Amino acid sequence: MMEGIQLYSDLFGSRKTDGVEHSSVDEIFHACENDSRHNDHPNSNYNTSKNIISTLQLVRETKQGILSNSTNHPLGLEAILNSCQDQQSYIAVVITKPPETVLVFLPPNFSSSSSYVLLDSHPRPHQLSPHFPAGSYALIHPTLAGLVASLKQIFPVTDLGDDVPELMSMMYNSFDVHLIKRCS
Repeated sequence: MMEGIQLYSDLFGSRKTDGVEHSSVDEIFHACENDSRHNDHPNSNYNTSKNIISTLQLVRETKQGILSNSTNHPLGLEAILNSCQDQQSYIAVVITKPPETVLVFLPPNFSSSSSYVLLDSHPRPHQLSPHFPAGSYALIHPTLAGLVASLKQIFPVTDLGDDVPELMSMMYNSFDVHLIKRCS
């Protein structure tokens, strides 16, 4: 994790941020691809991190989903994550609903081993019972439903009331997923 923080600082530390601290997944991949400093960087962790990132690829365009109280919503968390699973290998999925971003690892569709992993760099001392993580954490779930239950605590549905148009409600409850896979 510390190497990732250092790489981010090396890539974006000198840019003017206008008060925005975070970069999108696409911006990070683009910055790594276009970084002109090759293997002559004085920080060996930087070179290691760059090498690791060079083995990763964004799988497809960003997918969007909608948080919903319905368990069967076609764009809900469970449906979107289910559609992200790969046939042969684990896949990393970055889920973003500002201001929150988490990373999950989904097992292959037809795997006998089904560990769903949630990684988060933020403490959740009042969420995710019985764990209540006080710092960065990884939670391993035996099922997709268990993972979705944890994610719903991090990304709750925003109920704007009946007088708010449906399109506005969908906008407030939208989330993005970015799929990342190791290059073959």
